[in-house]
Amino acid sequence: MTHPKTAKRFPFRSEGQLVITPNLPPCIARTVKICFCLFIIAAFLSATSSAAYAIPSPELVLGSVSSLSQILAVVVATISGFGAIIASRLGLKTRSGGGKYPTKTISALILVAVALAFANHWQWQRNKSQEQQRLQATLTRPAQFDGTKIKDAELKETSYTAQETHAQGITTEDAATLLSEGDVKFFDIRESAENAMGTLPGAEHIRFPDFREAPPVAPGDKVVLFCHNGNRSSETCTELAKLGIDCRFIAGGIEKWIVEGRSFSDSRVQSLSDLRAIPEYQNKSRLMSTADFKTYMESGAAQIVDTRYPKDFEAGHLPGAVNIPLRALTTTELQSRIAKLRKVPTVAACYDRRSCFMGQVLGLELTQAGIPFEGRYTVPWEYFIPPAPKPHVVTWMAEQESGLWDKAVQGISQALIWGHNKSHLLLSLLVMALISRIMVLPIALKSERDQIKLRDHKTELNELKSTLAHDPMRKARAIRGFYAKHGLTPMRNMAALLFLPLMMLGLQAAERASSGIVEGFLWIADLGAPDPLWIAPALTCALAGLYLVLAIAKSRRSAVLWFGLGVPALFVLTMALSAAGNLYLCMSLIGLLAQYLFVSGTFKRIGHKLRMLSRLPDRAYKLGNTDKLALAGNKALRLSQLAQAGFPVPNAVVLTDGFLTRYSAANARQRAQMASTIWQYIGPNPCAVRSSASNEDGAEQSFAGVFDSVLDVKEHNIAEAIETVLASFSSDRADSYQIASAGQANILVQEMVDASFAGVLFTQDPQAPGMMLLEWVEGCGEDLVSGRKTPGTARFGRVSGAQASDTETPPFDPTYLLQMGQAIEALFDQAQDIEWAWADGQFYILQSRDITTVAVGSESEQAAAEEWRRLFASRSTSNDPEGIILEQDEMSEVLPRPTPLSFSLMTALWAPGGSLDLASRALGLPYTLPEGPDAHLVRLFGKTYVDTSMKKKLAMDLRGNRANRLRKQLQPTLEAFERDVLPKLQDRVEDWQAMRFEALPQRKLLETISQIRDYFVTGIYVEAEKINLLAAFAMQEANSAAQGDPALRSHLMQAELKYSPASLLAQCKGSEDDAQARALELMGHRAMFDYELSTPRYHEAPGLLFTLLDPSHEALEPSQLPQGVPQDLKHTLEMGIAFQDLKERAKHEALRVLNELRRALRAFADQNGLGQLVFHLTMEELLTGDWAQPERLRERAKERQRHDELCREHAPTNVQLSLLDCEHLSSGAVKTLEDGTLGGICVAGSGSATGRVFRVADETAYGPDAFEGFEPGDIIVCHMVNPAWLPQVQQAGAVVSIVGGWLSHMAIVAREKHILMLVGAQGLDALAQGDIITVTDSGEIEPQNNESQALRA
Repeated sequence: MTHPKTAKRFPFRSEGQLVITPNLPPCIARTVKICFCLFIIAAFLSATSSAAYAIPSPELVLGSVSSLSQILAVVVATISGFGAIIASRLGLKTRSGGGKYPTKTISALILVAVALAFANHWQWQRNKSQEQQRLQATLTRPAQFDGTKIKDAELKETSYTAQETHAQGITTEDAATLLSEGDVKFFDIRESAENAMGTLPGAEHIRFPDFREAPPVAPGDKVVLFCHNGNRSSETCTELAKLGIDCRFIAGGIEKWIVEGRSFSDSRVQSLSDLRAIPEYQNKSRLMSTADFKTYMESGAAQIVDTRYPKDFEAGHLPGAVNIPLRALTTTELQSRIAKLRKVPTVAACYDRRSCFMGQVLGLELTQAGIPFEGRYTVPWEYFIPPAPKPHVVTWMAEQESGLWDKAVQGISQALIWGHNKSHLLLSLLVMALISRIMVLPIALKSERDQIKLRDHKTELNELKSTLAHDPMRKARAIRGFYAKHGLTPMRNMAALLFLPLMMLGLQAAERASSGIVEGFLWIADLGAPDPLWIAPALTCALAGLYLVLAIAKSRRSAVLWFGLGVPALFVLTMALSAAGNLYLCMSLIGLLAQYLFVSGTFKRIGHKLRMLSRLPDRAYKLGNTDKLALAGNKALRLSQLAQAGFPVPNAVVLTDGFLTRYSAANARQRAQMASTIWQYIGPNPCAVRSSASNEDGAEQSFAGVFDSVLDVKEHNIAEAIETVLASFSSDRADSYQIASAGQANILVQEMVDASFAGVLFTQDPQAPGMMLLEWVEGCGEDLVSGRKTPGTARFGRVSGAQASDTETPPFDPTYLLQMGQAIEALFDQAQDIEWAWADGQFYILQSRDITTVAVGSESEQAAAEEWRRLFASRSTSNDPEGIILEQDEMSEVLPRPTPLSFSLMTALWAPGGSLDLASRALGLPYTLPEGPDAHLVRLFGKTYVDTSMKKKLAMDLRGNRANRLRKQLQPTLEAFERDVLPKLQDRVEDWQAMRFEALPQRKLLETISQIRDYFVTGIYVEAEKINLLAAFAMQEANSAAQGDPALRSHLMQAELKYSPASLLAQCKGSEDDAQARALELMGHRAMFDYELSTPRYHEAPGLLFTLLDPSHEALEPSQLPQGVPQDLKHTLEMGIAFQDLKERAKHEALRVLNELRRALRAFADQNGLGQLVFHLTMEELLTGDWAQPERLRERAKERQRHDELCREHAPTNVQLSLLDCEHLSSGAVKTLEDGTLGGICVAGSGSATGRVFRVADETAYGPDAFEGFEPGDIIVCHMVNPAWLPQVQQAGAVVSIVGGWLSHMAIVAREKHILMLVGAQGLDALAQGDIITVTDSGEIEPQNNESQALRA
């Protein structure tokens, strides 16, 4: 309801998710915004009341549309607009014409214009015809009824059936007899105009009203009355009978008389239509349209006459109409009524057949009276102004006509009024805003998160679109995959649009409730009226603008557009709303802003900044202040990032280089004061003071153990601890690390954890890439990382979490720690070396750094570990670790050990955009493999495996009508291969055969290789894949048809396939020379492994082919089809066999292209001196590499070839592999020692080292005195390694230690420096100072002199 203080009512597009759609595909987002605008316009129009002259009926709506061509134009424009948006989003671009006119486009537009012109003319003619039909229907519809009862009791309707049985009714035959006898008077009681067109011979005419007013007969007279259809005459006869007059009427009236062809005074009357053809006069037959009628009415000079009976007229009529009930007025009264009319254009309103005819009759009377008659207007039933109903009727009608929306608005407004009576209207509005926000909060939060996530990954999405712009279908699939990968649900998020109707409901309720309340608030005198100062709408627009800038605007330009156009338009819409409505919108917008700020993390950042306000010395920062720690070293930065991500990290303060510079320059008192300030924040528990140099714990070097750490620091010695760590940045040990600089010096002061256990977790074991390596010691973890204790060790599957059976069981439950390790690895996207502590049943993260190097073991072991690492990098999670993830199938037989070049070519056949994808599109089958270069194939240890989950996606989906579509394509494909495909293939192959590839320049040769590759992948093999798919379908149908019949199955399975290799070889008969020549002709372009490009073709190595020829071998006779097989079944079986043979033939012919490709590749290899190395590059590297400087590519090919050779011996033999299998297989090289064996566990380096034993008895000693007599290349043998020995360790040939672990500082440094290091060594008592020994990466120690050997024995 509109408040009387509000001139107009404008709906407001508050916060609804309709405009918050960046998480949707952009074309959907635009569509939603357009729909939202249309919704606002519709709401505005529906809320704005205006006086209506009349309500047109539904059948007149079509007449308000000027032209069908306009409708078509709107539809075409809409479709083309959305098409352009979708096309642009799919990457479809118009081709640049190079200066040419787009003649095709212009011609198409001209044709469209001509078609629209014809459509316009056709529509005009059709509309004109429909209008005439509508008017005709009005003329022939029965008299107006209110339900089933006549409104006017004087108007009687007597059906023909009732007339036949009427006591006074006579038949036309009886009437004709009486008429011929001439003894009875006949009276025509129709209207004068009707009588003017003819009557019964000898009949007298007296109008019906005149006859009833003064009957021209006396009692005892015998008369016969007739009218048009018997109604008036039957009614009059009834009245005359009461007067004692013998009255009869003709049943069916003059209508039945004419239909029977009886004599009539006017011989021209031959049909009913002639009977109605009253005398001609101007506008007699004119039927006015609504538009013409409105024009007359708006002119003000027209008048309306209505011929219905008075009570029908009173029930409702056109405004200003004059009632002239022609059939109820005597001639005198009629003339009197006509005389009172103005001499102005007059229109007769007609509602049904009777009133329309009477209007035409009255038109004649008006014309004769000199009043201009303009025609008749056929008024719809509802097109009148009804009388005012009674109050209780008004209430009842309102209840009937109000919908759920109105009832909801009414109910909410009543609740708001109730709340106002209890407290205040604004409080009620606040509660309503909160409730509406909470109702859609889960969906809205998901929508906001998706929006932010989409914005964060915008670069990735744009790159995806750009890369696949050439293939719209593939791009659309990739975008769907992108949404699934990041958990985005654009269509589901549209449910957040539910808030819009809730907000509009609340707005209307606020408007209605405030209209009956006079309440002020601050500067507003009346909340139910518009704000006179416009502060409320300005506040609404400001909040909306703020949200638009924060959440919607993607650039400065869009923000300016929103503020320049959107906000002013919004102000115009809201300025006329009541103050209560605007304040409600402000509350809703505040809720929306709060929602966005929460999801985007703004609240969290503000809270963090507030917590950071507590004062620390300049350039000293709390651990949570991540933005300030970019140069504070990876140790501090990573801990800060972990803390921000919610991991349990002990409290800490980072002293940056700027603080330490001032600290170094300060005197003792100032240092103590600065240290005390630090302690006030970090105390009172003991803390650790550790280094965090800017280059420490980096990707290339760790500086592990190079700098000092001080533990159990308290208030009295914190200054001393800082000075100790600061001094270690410039120590000899730091200089010996052989790195130019550790970068800026930073110190981490961190609260210590009173740990029960502590240790280190490698999220990927360097020796066993499928496992996580966990080491622990009791108490402080410093004993482990310094190498003072030999830790407990356990390995757990990276994916399964299962513990390796041959490792120790931790004295605590490591499950949560392992889960945290995986989460931290995911956070930094790199395998992590994590220091941890366990206290009071909780794990704490003390440090996390990237694993800097994994070069452990022999070259072959390192190569095998690299293969496993590559596998686990792509498979980090699994719901079923024991489920099969890889298996060898028929592809492993065709391509058992593919070279990189062959593998890259073959994966292109099945990858998105490749042969299978294109073939599936051509056949109308779904293709569901995600974007990726290798499709469902995996190259592991140089062998071909199939990803089982991907393979399932290649299963043929025949749901819907796909089977019927494939069935229809079987025969055409058979015919097209021979007719179209094969000739084109032969032409291409003959062209390449005629080329001398070795004579082509390098650039041309690369272009040719690319052309051959493209033709193979997107040309001939697309046809082969189509045939493969249809062959699978045809064989499936044939198998189903032959099910249960052994003879049919035998015929199907033993059918002759002419193009199978066995059948082709069986054709090679005759003498040995003839057979061999024939074999080369048929099979020379093929090879032992057809798809392996490095394998010689048979024409290159014919001996391989000749060994396959066996003169004694006879081809199996095909099984004959039994007699009496139905034709349909026979056709199905024959089609299955035909496609199996065509499948073999398609492959056989397509391999001719590979033969030419190999020939071109060998020519290229010869040009560049690559030889067989060319097959160890990928096709992409070959075609896009920089061949002006081929050394780098040659080295890459050599490394790849060497890698494949090294890892061959470690290749798994399993046909099927689960993740659990891979985890266990990856740890196959883990070394364990038997008791008493001389040796240790290799934790760093590879190969072997031979040198002199240099024993260090005191692990606490260091410096020149401790290493007197040490020479570079000596092998250090000790109980444990002291980090202070770093200068000597880097010069040693190897290091052998009894105590130590994988994750000690010195083990990490040794791996970085490629120093061979054994830990956990045993049997070292047998080695004396100066013995010559050899240490190997397998952990063995071999004495090289007799004395040592004797000691060992």
